[in-house]
Amino acid sequence: MTDRTAKEDAYIARIRDKIGALRCMLNERSLPDDNAVPMVWHTYLAEMKKLSGHANNDQTFVAGLMAKEYLYGRFSMCHYDAALKPMGATGLDIDERTLDGQRVVGRSRRQRLIKPAKSRQTSESIF
Repeated sequence: MTDRTAKEDAYIARIRDKIGALRCMLNERSLPDDNAVPMVWHTYLAEMKKLSGHANNDQTFVAGLMAKEYLYGRFSMCHYDAALKPMGATGLDIDERTLDGQRVVGRSRRQRLIKPAKSRQTSESIF
């Protein structure tokens, strides 16, 4: 694993805190009954959503850490901090340089691969 920066560690700690709060809520509150009025379901789901925060942004951030780990293992990268770019901002998710000055760019996708890559070339193009 690539060494994380202090900001990356802080972001991971916030994600962990959100998951912990959500876990507590789910452990402390029972699910509404199937026949509960919609307001009860709405309140329950709203609390879950509030506690989980911007989970899509958190997933994008973690994907950025995965990409950083991959790039550091594959290329001689200049040091960079994946937590500096605001999650959810437009534009490239990765716009960094190798030690010899080559530009490396990328966008994160939160899609699950349905089928394994058929060839090494296809597999490598995913990254």
